[in-house]
Amino acid sequence: MEKQTDQPLKLTIGVMFTLSRLLLLPVIIAGVALKIGWLSAGATSAAVLSDLADGGIARLRGEWTQAGKDLDSVVDFVLIHSVYIAFYATGNIPTYQFAVIYITMLMTLLVFFVHTSKGNEGLADTKFSRPTGALEYGYLLYLVAGEVIRHSRLWEQAGFVLFAVLAAMALIFCVECVVLLKKTA
Repeated sequence: MEKQTDQPLKLTIGVMFTLSRLLLLPVIIAGVALKIGWLSAGATSAAVLSDLADGGIARLRGEWTQAGKDLDSVVDFVLIHSVYIAFYATGNIPTYQFAVIYITMLMTLLVFFVHTSKGNEGLADTKFSRPTGALEYGYLLYLVAGEVIRHSRLWEQAGFVLFAVLAAMALIFCVECVVLLKKTA
């Protein structure tokens, strides 16, 4: 079982893997904006590998902290939503899809601000925040992959289904956030 510590954030190998995603972010955005699919796909693949490795490395080295976990969540949040903004700004996703993702982002931020304003530390963890975030990440990977592979009817249908599941989860998450906010008001 991993030991959770309340140590301050230190620049460890795991934290460097986490922060590497911020260095990859402009490369991903440039690939999307310049329509260089292999660039956005390659940088996104590196970011995913970094995300898969950072926590494991921290635990292996005995350097896992709550601050590192929170940093990982914040970096993922920034990366995911920044790339969605790039996709929307370049016309690669329709307004209704961006609206669903943007509202989910705003609800996440609102819950965070209310949670911390009440004197709580760390990120507010709700029942549906992780599945919603995972679906946002998954749909983003679908969009990035679509930059380099040929689109077929099956590909488009898979994207429709994936987005529909994401939208349903986002709705449940937003309702959960409203209930949580009412409880803390």
